[in-house]
Amino acid sequence: MIEYQYKEEKDFANFYAKELDRPVVLSILSRGCVETEEEARALSIFFWNMVEKTIEVENKGASQNRPEGSKFWTEKLLQAFSGHLEAVGYSDIWDEEIDK
Repeated sequence: MIEYQYKEEKDFANFYAKELDRPVVLSILSRGCVETEEEARALSIFFWNMVEKTIEVENKGASQNRPEGSKFWTEKLLQAFSGHLEAVGYSDIWDEEIDK
């Protein structure tokens, strides 16, 4: 299972999975785990696209009604997602996306 420190992490990820139109990621988040290599890749790609989107939103000066800020939540999700992918044997896929 994806282990979150805070409930808001999952809410934040769900918001961006909807915003970025990622039904596979929504399914992973709902189920709480990655089951295939393709899902691992989808979650990893989503994470980095989400980071880019949060930067874009913040550069426009838009508020996301999150007092901690997007950076806080993306750092928490980095830990949750990378930890999960490592635990289920897909850390190499996470590393592929970092190296791109």
